[in-house]
Amino acid sequence: MRFVDAVDALPCGRTRRSRMESTQLAPGESPETTPSEPMPMSRLLTTALLGVLATGAHAQQASGSARILSNGDEVHRAARIALTGDLGLPALEPVRANSARTSIYFADRVPHAPQAAAAGTPPTMFDGFIPKGPGGTETDKPEIFKYQLGNSYDANGPAHPLVVAYHGFSNSANSVGVQSLIDEEADARGWVYLAPTGLDDGLFGSPICQQHIQVVIQWMLDNHNVDPERIYMLGFSMGGGVASSFTARHRDPDGIMIAALGLVSGTYDWTLTWNDGIPATQTWLEHPYNFGDTPSNSPWAYQQSSALYFDPSTYPALPGVLDSGLSMATNLHAVPTYITYDTGDTILHIPPMNEAYGSLLSTIGTEVTTIPVSGTVDGSGAPAAHSWWVLDEADLFDFFDGRVAARVPAEFAAQQDLGGPASWIRTTQLATGAFTWVGGSADPLNGTIVVADVENAALVEVDVGAAGLTSMPVQISASSAPGHSFELRLTGFPQSPSYMLDASSGDIVTLVDSDPASGSLIYRVESGATLNASVQHDLDWTASFTTTPNPVAIGNTTRVEVDASASATGAWLIVALDEALLSVKGVHIAVVPVPPALVLFVPLDAQGDVSFPADIPGDPLLQGLRLPTQAILTNGSASPDAVTNLWGFRFD
Repeated sequence: MRFVDAVDALPCGRTRRSRMESTQLAPGESPETTPSEPMPMSRLLTTALLGVLATGAHAQQASGSARILSNGDEVHRAARIALTGDLGLPALEPVRANSARTSIYFADRVPHAPQAAAAGTPPTMFDGFIPKGPGGTETDKPEIFKYQLGNSYDANGPAHPLVVAYHGFSNSANSVGVQSLIDEEADARGWVYLAPTGLDDGLFGSPICQQHIQVVIQWMLDNHNVDPERIYMLGFSMGGGVASSFTARHRDPDGIMIAALGLVSGTYDWTLTWNDGIPATQTWLEHPYNFGDTPSNSPWAYQQSSALYFDPSTYPALPGVLDSGLSMATNLHAVPTYITYDTGDTILHIPPMNEAYGSLLSTIGTEVTTIPVSGTVDGSGAPAAHSWWVLDEADLFDFFDGRVAARVPAEFAAQQDLGGPASWIRTTQLATGAFTWVGGSADPLNGTIVVADVENAALVEVDVGAAGLTSMPVQISASSAPGHSFELRLTGFPQSPSYMLDASSGDIVTLVDSDPASGSLIYRVESGATLNASVQHDLDWTASFTTTPNPVAIGNTTRVEVDASASATGAWLIVALDEALLSVKGVHIAVVPVPPALVLFVPLDAQGDVSFPADIPGDPLLQGLRLPTQAILTNGSASPDAVTNLWGFRFD
């Protein structure tokens, strides 16, 4: 079934900008109808819906209630539900002439005179549909969206920038094009325009909502000539919060990234929105497709999808005091951001909230432009302080123009709700349902990397090459916050890493494990501790030593493997208790080969390799031990042929 533009052309109680529209088939959709022949079922559905709406409006008028104000989106919402299914969200209370405008529940849906259309032939606005399930949205619901390629679109020329525009609360994807000139401005500049739904127009950027947005953007990248480095995102009111959260949560350098962000009269803290006290809004926020409960019962569900977090204990003066430690907007250090709002916004917390947002971004070093305006009116001259009319589209597009995604910024702050990649690091969370935090900076000219104040990470992987370092040694500083410890894995070196030397004493850093298969060094940074060291490359450390499994349970068998060059004929294996950097016959080793160390000779095959099983005694004294192990390779001469990596032989 297709969401047809015949719906858009029907009367909805307001003037709609004229444009020629057609429908494009989405993946997996059969061509049983054409754009010029809308499906009869859609016409029947639309006629029925309009009849219901007209009857309801007449009943309300007859009852003597205040006049219902329609923004024309009821038909679009009903048509979307016919395609995606009803999520079970409660019916929206109608917006009336006397409805309070102090909450997005009503203010977002107040109708305003439409923007004047740009001169010239309007481009085609397409409807998109992505089916549910694997290969589609990857969720239990499909997604519908609006997009425009523009009159100057060239499928074979240079890739076009993409502007992703997100609607306000309970406004359809169609509403953005009606209420703003974003699609016209995109067409004038040769940019592609996209307006997602995000599953439902009443979802506040919850993870499933953002999954739908991500899938739609990927569909545009896969099916049209769109530049993945120039994706710009903006949103109005609730949509500003969704756009902010999406941008802050999508910092994978190999995935979709937003190059610059635009916020129009945005609200960014869903805990505050719930505490705003509108019962209908609270019911929507507590729905399973949003956050599933109240913020007092499930604070994390709200925080992980909010760009800002204001401490509720500092209410009632809204928005309260900003807690940057729980605000994902701190991820936007490398995302230029444009903020605009009316100082007389009818939602009273929006001006101070946007001021706080701009201040936070300035503090963390973001390039931010804040444009407060006043006295906004719509095309009829009516007050429109909370509307798309606040936005100067041309000015925003000028701000966007030419910016590209900062995929691997040298300096970053990663506040992650799920762990994963950011810039040149990747984290694995220690505990789910809480933020993981890592600060990082790299200086390729001086060969230094800093990983600072790590919280709630079981593992932090650092890709030295991705950080831009191209020579050895590499200076590394890594610290954990008090109460937190983590495993640090250093990889991506320009040359194989051998060992670390303490930056102060020059001694070898002990308890460093190696992984010769990935060229990594592994070290555990304890709670409140800091590692300051230089990673060295030793020309003689060219062979590898491993045991599998590692750790091995006492009383079991492990496999010992040595892999050296074909010139090596034998290996002196040293299983020690202590580590120190020593010189033996002109080569460096990192184990102390004196009693009680075990030293044994093992012949190698013609390829310089050996692999054999080793039975581990069942002695409980071995349990929990780590024995530093290394091998010196010989070739029959008096001088060593090579040295293996230092291996931490562990026993469970």
